[in-house]
Amino acid sequence: MRTVRALPLLCRGLGLTGKADQVELPVDSSGRLIGSPRPVEHKRGRPKRLDHDRVQLAAQALCLEEMFGLPVPVGELFYAQVRRRETVAIDDRLRKLVERVTAEVRDNLLANRVPPAERKPKCRSCSLLHLCMPGGTGPDRDPRRYLARSLASSLGETGPEDPP
Repeated sequence: MRTVRALPLLCRGLGLTGKADQVELPVDSSGRLIGSPRPVEHKRGRPKRLDHDRVQLAAQALCLEEMFGLPVPVGELFYAQVRRRETVAIDDRLRKLVERVTAEVRDNLLANRVPPAERKPKCRSCSLLHLCMPGGTGPDRDPRRYLARSLASSLGETGPEDPP
């Protein structure tokens, strides 16, 4: 087994690019590939009920399929907090979910639209919380007012409630 870390990924069919944490490649003694690649995504927390991690892994599998021309029937999620791997079947449901999510993101980009962030309990452990800022957006919040208050606060001023 050859292990490759930080492997750049590409799927032209879905318009995806990325980087795999780890890909395991079954090779023979001469280094020739003899089976399907297996993506291994590393997560710092513990296994989750929601499909977010599995969708990310499936997207990596679809990229690897296109890149290697081989089926990728399974991938693995390694959770550091519990120090174990979860094997994930890359089934039709996950494949369709990747396609749907990819299409939704593309539609939002083309329409120059940012969907509102939803603050949920999982936000507390998210590494992207400082970028998403779900507390500053949403149906009951005006992002302009939130940004004006945040900027004023960081400058040590009392900012306007509603920017012009």
